[in-house]
Amino acid sequence: MNLFLKLMSILLVLLAHSTSHALACTTTTGAVTQTDSIQTTVAVPLDLPRNSVLWRSQTQVLNVVCWQDQVGPQESVYFYLNPYNNMGANVELGVNLNSFDYRCSALSMCRVMIPNSTFPGCASDTGCYSQRKYFTLVYNYFISKKVGPLPPGTPPEGPLANVPNPMIAFQLDGVGGMNATPARNFRMYLSGVNNIRYVNCSVAMGIFPNFINFNTGFVHMAEVGKTIDERSFSVSATKQCTSAAYGLDIIFEPADNSTTSTSKEMLIPRDNNGVAVKIFDKRLNRPIIFGKPFEFMPMNQQTQVTREFNAQLVWNASKPKAGEFNAAATVDFYYK
Repeated sequence: MNLFLKLMSILLVLLAHSTSHALACTTTTGAVTQTDSIQTTVAVPLDLPRNSVLWRSQTQVLNVVCWQDQVGPQESVYFYLNPYNNMGANVELGVNLNSFDYRCSALSMCRVMIPNSTFPGCASDTGCYSQRKYFTLVYNYFISKKVGPLPPGTPPEGPLANVPNPMIAFQLDGVGGMNATPARNFRMYLSGVNNIRYVNCSVAMGIFPNFINFNTGFVHMAEVGKTIDERSFSVSATKQCTSAAYGLDIIFEPADNSTTSTSKEMLIPRDNNGVAVKIFDKRLNRPIIFGKPFEFMPMNQQTQVTREFNAQLVWNASKPKAGEFNAAATVDFYYK
């Protein structure tokens, strides 16, 4: 099994506005707003590279209905990201759709078109609700570093300045820009933005070993849940300065060649699901949950942390197929 470190990317959101509109979107229950929140502090090390992910929401499912609400030509539905561009010069919002992170710097008008959302046009002054379309959107959105490394103190350590709390994370709207009619288009608000703060330095992160070979298991001895082999590895983080007071959360995610069990406690290879891998936190003596962040370094001025883990290979079927397997997990860190 490969274990490797992955630094995720994020996007920039700057938006040009337009007063024209001809499209409305609400949830299927009629809601036009929802509020999400940042539950912890989010540290922004000034020396982090551009596009480093600082915070990411949980995956969300949104059922919406959209229609052209006045006379207008053919158009589609878009995610408009941070439509008022009010997060300052150094951080930004992005959205992940269909497992792809979209960056504003690569998008026209900082918007992402929703697939299969094109309307044919509307000739009625009262709108064309009869041509409405229903969508189920599966997405997450995130905050990332918008610029490259900055000198210490530029900006000074402390919270983001002049950012509304809550702020509009995104709005669903048409090709013409933001709908000027209130309560017609779904908006996601994000609170806790005041928990974002600048700190002077980042961490150096490592995994050792980052490649694990398990011993051979014999299929005629397979018993679901029985351990075949077990190997140890460590994850470390070292702050690049001694003055910064911040913590780290860590999250294990399956790589493209792997999936997880329903309980999220096992990593399952896509090329041979007769085996699975559990990762145990030695300090807590319990398995980690894939996709669920947990505290790695408490928020203080501690400069170095190393945590020990066990990778445990277990049988996942009573009659598994013989042969090799390959599985991998990514390890992501979030500053807080």
